[in-house]
Amino acid sequence: MKCHSNVVVNNQVDVSWFRQHINPKASIHCSGGTRIGYYRYITRSWMNDWKEFRIISFDPWAINVNANDFPQLLVDFKHLVSLQWKYCSSAVAEAIFEFAASSSTLRDLFLNNVESWSVTESMGNNLIQWVRSGPIRSLQMERYIFEKMHQHDQLIALVSGKPSVGKFEFFPDIGSCPFFYVDYAHCKSLSLSFRMHAYPSVEIAANKLSGFVSQFETLIHTKIKRFHLSGLGPSQFRIIWEILASLLPTSNIEEMDLPCNKIDDIEANLLAQSIHNMPSLQSLWLDRNDIRFDGAKNIITTAPASVRKIILRWDELELEQSFAKHKYSALKKLADKRSIKLFREDDPKLQ
Repeated sequence: MKCHSNVVVNNQVDVSWFRQHINPKASIHCSGGTRIGYYRYITRSWMNDWKEFRIISFDPWAINVNANDFPQLLVDFKHLVSLQWKYCSSAVAEAIFEFAASSSTLRDLFLNNVESWSVTESMGNNLIQWVRSGPIRSLQMERYIFEKMHQHDQLIALVSGKPSVGKFEFFPDIGSCPFFYVDYAHCKSLSLSFRMHAYPSVEIAANKLSGFVSQFETLIHTKIKRFHLSGLGPSQFRIIWEILASLLPTSNIEEMDLPCNKIDDIEANLLAQSIHNMPSLQSLWLDRNDIRFDGAKNIITTAPASVRKIILRWDELELEQSFAKHKYSALKKLADKRSIKLFREDDPKLQ
C-alpha cells in the first residue's frame, strides 16, 4: 500500500498502522462517514496525531473543534487543496482567508452558514490575494456581507476572468445585497438570478447594473453553453440586454433560460433581434414572463433555424388560456410550421 498516492481515512483508521503501511507523502482526504454513520472525530488530539501527514481535504461534518481552535486546524492542515466549511462565522472566515492568502496549495473554497457573516476590508484583501495569486478552481460563498462593496465587485471580476476556474457561486445575504446571486458551473452554464421582483421599489443605477453584467463578457462570449437570467423588471432587462445583444451572436450558447422577468413588447423585440443571429441556439425558455402576443410572434418568427423550443408556458392548457383563441391558434400554426415547441409538458429536461 506504500504505492498509493491518494487515500481516504476516517475515525476507524489507526495512525500508528497508517504510519507503517501508507506512503507518508500520500494525499489524504478525511471522510466523515462509515457504513454505520457519521462521526465528528477530528479533534485537537486527532489533529496532533495526524498533522505530520499531507491532509488535502476533509468532510466538514467530521470536524469537532470550536471556533477558537479552528485557526490551529489550518496551521496543522497546511497542505489543504479543498476547504469546505458550513458553519462560517466572521471569525472563522477571517482565519480561512488569511490562510488562503498565504497558501500555495488551496484551490477550492466553499463557505456557508445559516446566518449571515461579515467580510471586513482586511478579510476582503486576503481573499482577493488568494484569487489573484494562484490557479484556483472554485469559489463558493453564501450568506455573506461585504463591508466594502467595491471589493465584492473586484472579487467577481477576478474570479470570472480566471481561466483555471471551473465553478463559482456568489450568494450574498439578502439584507446586504438583495439584487442577485451568481452560479457558474463546469465551464458550461452561467446563471445570473436577480431579486428585483421581490424589491420593486429598489432602483439600481444603470451603470452599476451594466458594469456588473460586463464582468461576465468573457464567459458569455467564449465558454458557456447554457445561460440563465431571471428576476428582472422591464427597465433592468433592457439595460442588461443591450450589453448581451453584442455578445450573443458570437457565443456558443445552446440553451437560454429567461424565466420570471417582466418582458414587455419593447424587451421582446430586443430579444427577437438578438437571437436571430445566434446559430448555436437550440432552446429558449420564457415561461413565467407573461409575454404578449406581438412579442411572442416576433420571437417565433425571427428565431434561427437551429431553435426547436421556445417555451412560453408550462403546458398547452396554460398556453391556450394565456391568449385569445385566435391568437393562440396563430402562434401554434407559426410554431408548427417551423417545428418549434411552445410549452414544457413532457419535456425530457423535466424527467
